[in-house]
Amino acid sequence: MIISHTHKFIFFAIPKTGTHAIRNALNKHLGKNDWEQVDLFRHSRIPIPEFEALEHGHITASEIKSHLGEEVWNTYFKFSVVRNPFDRFISYAFFKKGNTPLFQKHTQEILKLMFQNPNTKADLLFQPQLGFIADTEKNIMMDYVGRFENLQASYNAICERIGIAPEPLEKLNSSAHKDYRYYYDEDLVKLVGEYYQDDLSAFGYGYK
Repeated sequence: MIISHTHKFIFFAIPKTGTHAIRNALNKHLGKNDWEQVDLFRHSRIPIPEFEALEHGHITASEIKSHLGEEVWNTYFKFSVVRNPFDRFISYAFFKKGNTPLFQKHTQEILKLMFQNPNTKADLLFQPQLGFIADTEKNIMMDYVGRFENLQASYNAICERIGIAPEPLEKLNSSAHKDYRYYYDEDLVKLVGEYYQDDLSAFGYGYK
């Protein structure tokens, strides 16, 4: 998460959606009184006690809203980026297990078993995207939602809105894997589709 009082924006970082590329670019424009919550590549905390102990930078819109006040919430530009859940799940799996021999040998079987693993289901990085940027009624709380599939264009649009010069994004913290469709069969499509049903509906994604 980034809260910039200088440029009056709030960036909500959904895991595995290119967040570190955007963080890295935005960070160059932050002032000394701007806030960032991040724990990968660098360590920074926003000055709110409830969040200082967290070991991640993925605070949700519902969690932070009451701490900012109505004026900040209503006047700052709130944005995030989402990703096709079928692609995002593969990225998550390879980020967690991709360099292990067992996963490389039995990839599809392990991908399916992940949905039966309580530790995986409890992992923040595995959670559906909608929960990071919507209220309890599933209403999206953002002013703009970009797309990982068009990340540079989305970032350029964000820059235009907040009044900073866009720049080419670097590829950071990405996992190496083939096109996501390579790993799917009918059963895995069903598992991912059911688990991330809200994301698919809210953001208009599908298995393509």
